[in-house]
Amino acid sequence: MSPAMVPIAVGSTVTTVEELDALPLLTVIVADPDGRQDREDQRCLMLQKRADYGADPSWYAARTITKNDSAVSEEDSAVHGGHYGPFLVLWLPSFDSSTEGAA
Repeated sequence: MSPAMVPIAVGSTVTTVEELDALPLLTVIVADPDGRQDREDQRCLMLQKRADYGADPSWYAARTITKNDSAVSEEDSAVHGGHYGPFLVLWLPSFDSSTEGAA
């Protein structure tokens, strides 16, 4: 059976564009979960599949709210700590117990 034919579940890893396209709207994924991208701003990137305002479905990165965001007042930004939270943790990096004592 082709990997694209296997039902995808939470915790699954998808590797092809076809598998990404098959995921339903509002699915949340972590791109590069092992943090191997050369660019720091592209490591462990949280993405959600949405079809905003009737557009074709696409993947959008999570982002923080800034004081320049016209839809958010400065007071709301401060109250919420400057982000869209709450957030559901889908993945955590490997834990190295040898570094815990050093902190």
